[in-house]
Amino acid sequence: HLFDQLPPVIEELGIEPWIERTRAHAEEDTIQFPDWMTCAPGVLYCENFDDGQAAWWNLDSGWQLAPDGTGFMLSSADQSWTTVEDHAWDDYRLRLKLLLLEGSLRVNFRLDNGLTGYFVEFSESGASLHKQDGSAVFPPVNSDSTLDYGQWYDVQIVGLGGHLQVLIDGSQELDFIH
Repeated sequence: HLFDQLPPVIEELGIEPWIERTRAHAEEDTIQFPDWMTCAPGVLYCENFDDGQAAWWNLDSGWQLAPDGTGFMLSSADQSWTTVEDHAWDDYRLRLKLLLLEGSLRVNFRLDNGLTGYFVEFSESGASLHKQDGSAVFPPVNSDSTLDYGQWYDVQIVGLGGHLQVLIDGSQELDFIH
């Protein structure tokens, strides 16, 4: 039964303290559910920052939640790191809304020990997928499209086995098989 599978998932995600706090204060009805608790079916984690919180994120200095219309966005004007806390995902899809105001943004994907994995760099020149194995960085796979500063993009990075894809606004921009 599906409910029999919940205890190991709760333990692996490390959310037991949050669940206990929620149970203890449920009658107050003032606790905001993090965005990841309201993900679509089949989605392991989602976050839109509209609640003003960066649940499960480690933000280095330089990163902040900045107002954006009626909600918030994760913002940085510095070369610094932000990561989702410990997880054990292998095959997954990362989807984000991207707004470049200047420069570029690197999104690490399947990064292991900080030296092995992939990163996608987004800049005015478009998107490029880079593979790194220790100190060796391989030539990138580059898209043919450019990105405009000041415009929002719907970005998806998909990793299934050795197949990596990058989609921007629903169009496949990069396709890599290793």
